[in-house]
Amino acid sequence: MKIVLVLLIFFVPSVAFGYVFNECKPLGFSVKVEGPPEIDIAEDMEKRLATAVETRLRSARLFDYITVPRIEVTLLVVESRVGDRLSGYATAYRFGYLTWAYTTDRMVDSETGEVFGSTSPTPQDVLSWWDMGVVVEPASGQGSYAVESTLEMFDEFILEYLRINEDYCN
Repeated sequence: MKIVLVLLIFFVPSVAFGYVFNECKPLGFSVKVEGPPEIDIAEDMEKRLATAVETRLRSARLFDYITVPRIEVTLLVVESRVGDRLSGYATAYRFGYLTWAYTTDRMVDSETGEVFGSTSPTPQDVLSWWDMGVVVEPASGQGSYAVESTLEMFDEFILEYLRINEDYCN
């Protein structure tokens, strides 16, 4: 009886917050703030967040609008009401970094031990979640608590990115 094993080897080198080494190459980004149409602060939050993310990337000399967005920031805003009165907003946020992982497809013949298939790793894009959370704020906050919380998380990412790519970012 001949058995052929198919092995898919998948690995993502990682660090504490996720794999962010890429020789300090510039980063593109996308920002989306979603919510029901009646939430009028979503568009303003998206503009503020996109401006702040771009500013931080430019300050670190990492911004590139041409590259594939490697950073994805998504916020989902919902209203909190007491009766007919708007009392606040709850915003779920998530922040992802599109990194590369490598796969190797190999087949092994059980009788001969012969290996068939690719022996070189092939890069593939993998979205790695850096952080996610929920922010609740009063209506008077106009989404600023959520924007600030997201930007604090983004600052941690930039710091880690620069630290890991330090030899290439100089």
